[in-house]
Amino acid sequence: MHFTNAAIGLAAFLSGIAGPKAAILGPAGEYIHPGINLLMAAPGSPQWRRLEELLSEPIRCCQRMFREVSWETSSERLDALQFSWASEGRTNEVVERLKAGPFGEQSGAPSHVRADRPFTALRQPTFVLQSPEAETFHKALAETLDCSPLLLYPEAKAIFSTHQSSGIKRRGKEAGHPQAPLAQLVAAALGGEDRLFEKAHAKAGPGSIDTVRAHLVGTCSRMQLQEALAQGEQTGSLGRILEHCLLLSASADETPQCKTSLENVRYGYSLYYDAIKSVLHTRRSGGGVVFSPNAQQHTALHNLTLELCEWVNRLPNALRPFFGHVLTLHYRLLWAFLMMVFREEGEEWLIPFTIQTTRAVIEKEKALLEEIFTGAEQAAFARAQLVMLHKLAARPLLLRELLRSYSRQRRDLHEPVLETLLAEELVLRHGDGLLELSPNGRKRIELLQR
Repeated sequence: MHFTNAAIGLAAFLSGIAGPKAAILGPAGEYIHPGINLLMAAPGSPQWRRLEELLSEPIRCCQRMFREVSWETSSERLDALQFSWASEGRTNEVVERLKAGPFGEQSGAPSHVRADRPFTALRQPTFVLQSPEAETFHKALAETLDCSPLLLYPEAKAIFSTHQSSGIKRRGKEAGHPQAPLAQLVAAALGGEDRLFEKAHAKAGPGSIDTVRAHLVGTCSRMQLQEALAQGEQTGSLGRILEHCLLLSASADETPQCKTSLENVRYGYSLYYDAIKSVLHTRRSGGGVVFSPNAQQHTALHNLTLELCEWVNRLPNALRPFFGHVLTLHYRLLWAFLMMVFREEGEEWLIPFTIQTTRAVIEKEKALLEEIFTGAEQAAFARAQLVMLHKLAARPLLLRELLRSYSRQRRDLHEPVLETLLAEELVLRHGDGLLELSPNGRKRIELLQR
């Protein structure tokens, strides 16, 4: 496993459960959310599958415990407990205990943290959604803490299927309209959208609208990425998902870049587990882990930002939309690495490691995208050749007749395809300009249709 895959995987999982209030301060004092969306083209990599299991299992374990507590309390009882002191002056021993507890008014909690935060955590115990389907997507969001879930798709095939509809019942003017596919739902959640969650609140009215901001960690194949780009999906919902994500790859035969002792592995994993508990405790308390780099770190990060600006400017226009995350990637990586630092451990290694990882990640993504775009262009050209062969299989056509058979009748779009077919003797051009499918062309169609 390449060290960048391990580092970026850790950062994606840890920041994905951090909640909407987690941040690292940027050079102007602005809040930069540490969330990283990761789509790994590694369907056959046992190393990535194992790493994914190691990083996700502690998170799932914590979520199971939180859900078990919620299962033991009915929504009716929560309503009675939460709103009893606000209705006719009634009080309850449990309410008073909660108000004086670790999240309550007398606990020294920040003033912006509501005293009924424990009830919110009980109503919304979920922070990870495992492969949610379109039919249950919004219902699952309603039970997600702060409407900010980490979406895990170990098999992201459903996202790439444009035919999986949401199954949401539509009313009024929307009745009978096509229902949203999963890719559209995920794209909206990654980009951030306001939604009304009446059932997530005991009383309708102010506070029923929440901003959904999800993060994604998924696994797909290179062929799925290539087909999406070849079909022009970069302008649709799937394209928006790809632009939100880091796109990396891990091959099945990838060998470990470095070796370490079992003791170091256990130590590092214990730090990761402690970081998970710290992040979740802060989030369930109503806050978020916020880091402020020191002056030396800010200087190094700013210099890297200038370097990344020049790097992005050198990218081909087709690749630039996929690198909108680059200028803050190093800040978000640093947030995750700071979560992994033991109190007695020095931080001297953090900035060099963050810079090294950032450079390695963006170069790996660039190489993958160049490979995918090349394959997508070849696939699109091959598909255009097959379409032209089918048009000429019906009857011979003049060039102007052939062009008129297309919805887009541009010569510069179709002549390169025709010239290739003529050069390969799949199409014959007669003296009168008539274009006719050759025997080899008919064999090509039959071969491709098998």
